[in-house]
Amino acid sequence: MSPESIQNACIRLIQSADVGYLATADESGEPDIRCLSSLRNRSQFPSQAAFISAMNNPWVCFFSTGLSSNKIRQIRNNGKASLFFCDAPRFHGLTLKGAISIVGEPDIRAALWQNGWEQFYQGGLEGSEYGIIRFDPSHARGWFRDHLFEFEIPESSYRCLKNNGIP
Repeated sequence: MSPESIQNACIRLIQSADVGYLATADESGEPDIRCLSSLRNRSQFPSQAAFISAMNNPWVCFFSTGLSSNKIRQIRNNGKASLFFCDAPRFHGLTLKGAISIVGEPDIRAALWQNGWEQFYQGGLEGSEYGIIRFDPSHARGWFRDHLFEFEIPESSYRCLKNNGIP
């Protein structure tokens, strides 16, 4: 199986996974992992997935979260994270390592907002609790069927993003 085929399978996994498992480091440096709904999932979040896809970076991932959460404190203390996606029936697992940040841009926050999230984020879109985090991977490893893989995420992914005027 070619490296390009494996990378394409990984992109499809990111775009179809219901959830991603995000690991950050807690205050003592220990891993802290949690499951988050993937805004790249086209069936669950069609408008959000379309917005993210328009950035022309198939690797970037976004998640909604409460700004008072432990993960936000951890991201502020350490901007490195790991993200795991899995499709067990197809024997495909993907671990990504990279940089994670809190999105402050109002246009991105608005584009990723989902009606009905008011129940999770007091004050809704304009409230102080609604937050978006962005994960920019730089390294991938995992398995696809009977193939183990490991590769660096192409730097060109980030140049495409900057060329579109999205930070």
